[in-house]
Amino acid sequence: MAEHTSNTSSHDPADHGHHGHHILSAGLLLKVFGGLVLLTVLTVVLGLMETSGIIHLGALSVPVALGIASVKATLVAMFFMALKYDNKINALAFSLSIVFLAVFFIFTFLDTGFRGSFDEWSATSVDELELQERQLQERAEELQPALDAQPLVLPGDTALVGPSPSAP
Repeated sequence: MAEHTSNTSSHDPADHGHHGHHILSAGLLLKVFGGLVLLTVLTVVLGLMETSGIIHLGALSVPVALGIASVKATLVAMFFMALKYDNKINALAFSLSIVFLAVFFIFTFLDTGFRGSFDEWSATSVDELELQERQLQERAEELQPALDAQPLVLPGDTALVGPSPSAP
């Protein structure tokens, strides 16, 4: 499919090298639109299948949904917003913004995804923890004699057991 371009640049020195608009063929735009519709249907079907229990993506459900949304956003930016035919600096700015967005999503997931799964020892200083451990050790040593097993019957107690068979 041939892509038609119309050059609207003038020979004005103040133009700073701006290029003309790229006019895409209706067939290409319809193919991109069809791809967007298919990706939307795929997102909806995967969501319905997961909520009904047919499939279970688990921890992959959010990355899969974000991946499909990223492909759709890239298609819109490249063709409908003509980023594919624009200045390469704009494509670089778009790519870097996507990278930073991914970094922010990852850090947000790391923050919210693991809440409550770690012990928070950082709120107590090491000196306080060592003092508490020493106090617990001292208390355990104080209580140890009470925990030692005492015999119920002493060897010379004949009232409960009677005389030993070896006694004359």
